[in-house]
Amino acid sequence: MVKALQQLDNLQIWLLDTNDGGVVVQTTVESSLVAEVKKKQYDDAELVSLKDNIVQQKQNLFDCGPTRVLIYNSRYVCVM
Repeated sequence: MVKALQQLDNLQIWLLDTNDGGVVVQTTVESSLVAEVKKKQYDDAELVSLKDNIVQQKQNLFDCGPTRVLIYNSRYVCVM
């Protein structure tokens, strides 16, 4: 049972208890491109600097949207 739950977790599938004793299955879907950008964005010193400046409110040209995507002039630039 534990191994099966670990396999589901690796696939980003979660089982959630409901208040009435039921179970809800939850999953997320992400493109391989977005996953690759998320993984490698921390290797780019310039992107790291931009992200840090956004967090510290020093960079007004860029914004970090609710989907954790770097935005420049209302256009998506990079996944944060």
